[in-house]
Amino acid sequence: MLAYACAAMCAVLLLSAACGDNPAEAHYNKGVSYEVAGEYRLAIQEYDKAIELDPNFPDAYISRGFAYDNLGELHRAIEDYDKAIELDSNYARAYNNRGHSYYLLEDFGRAMDDFNKAIEVDSSYALAYNNRGWIYFSLQSYRSAIADFDRAIELDLDFSWPHYNKGRAYARLGEHRQAIMHYTLAIDVDSNYADAYHYRALAHMVLGDHRLAIDDLDKALTLTQDPEDRAAISGALSALQQ
Repeated sequence: MLAYACAAMCAVLLLSAACGDNPAEAHYNKGVSYEVAGEYRLAIQEYDKAIELDPNFPDAYISRGFAYDNLGELHRAIEDYDKAIELDSNYARAYNNRGHSYYLLEDFGRAMDDFNKAIEVDSSYALAYNNRGWIYFSLQSYRSAIADFDRAIELDLDFSWPHYNKGRAYARLGEHRQAIMHYTLAIDVDSNYADAYHYRALAHMVLGDHRLAIDDLDKALTLTQDPEDRAAISGALSALQQ
């Protein structure tokens, strides 16, 4: 994670230097560097300055919206995505991000509309297919979800999320061996994918493969930082080891 953040920030700083004659872009790029570091309030301050200098800067609205998303200020995020779309009605990322905000607000209808629009604008947008698939999953339309996850994987073979999500959908359908296969594919892409280990363990438990379940739970526990997730994993481990 640290290497990724450093590499991204270095790229941003180089870009800032390259466009030093454009103050709005300089503030925007500084905001991106703060955002990568998780400093969302500082990022917003820089995006505010960029927008003040250039009110027609759609990337600044999208990035400020993303920062608001990460702070849980979803309605403010949506306002920024609305503005980005007003400035560029063919901006797939703005529709995708707004759809994500609507999903977090549990407004699945509007989320679906936005993911559909993102795909209409950019039919090769793997993330939008993945996200629309998750809306189908949330609506218990598991076969439709799997179709979207398949399309996301076709477009980006190194995208771990749709493999994991496909595993979740197969598990809901009671097809646990298929689920295990897709959790494994997610882990092949991202060997530190804690949730994939956790849910693969649950599938092993359903199938009675307790040794494999324990191995996966041990791995998930080493990778998971969230206290609630750690408690759930520890509880499952204790139950299996009794």
